[in-house]
Amino acid sequence: MKLQIRFAVAVLAFAMAVGTLGAVQQSQPTQQVWNGKLSDSMCGLTHGDRGGTQAKDHDCALSCVKGGSTHIFVVGKTIYKIDNQTFAGLTPHAGHTVALTGNLKEGSKDTIVVTKIEMPKSGG
Repeated sequence: MKLQIRFAVAVLAFAMAVGTLGAVQQSQPTQQVWNGKLSDSMCGLTHGDRGGTQAKDHDCALSCVKGGSTHIFVVGKTIYKIDNQTFAGLTPHAGHTVALTGNLKEGSKDTIVVTKIEMPKSGG
């Protein structure tokens, strides 16, 4: 009888563990890819007379971030905040037009949690 109870408890514990794992996997947000430009919160859509070329936009965005601004992502005229400001790809791609992969932060419509940044693939 004790063996049957132990077996039943083990089966129940296993079923609960599998159910919990399934719930965790289902709660993972869906990854999206956006195409747009990495900028900074001070300059926003444009870097004005400090920008205009990829190199100038890059230097301006880095300078502004070092001065206390935050990284943002611009798609058309929509500005998204970046949740994970220390993401490794932000600094090298600041000021660049990129393909950004991530998901919207839970409960937000304008904050992205970045998982990948890459230069867009050329059409040639």
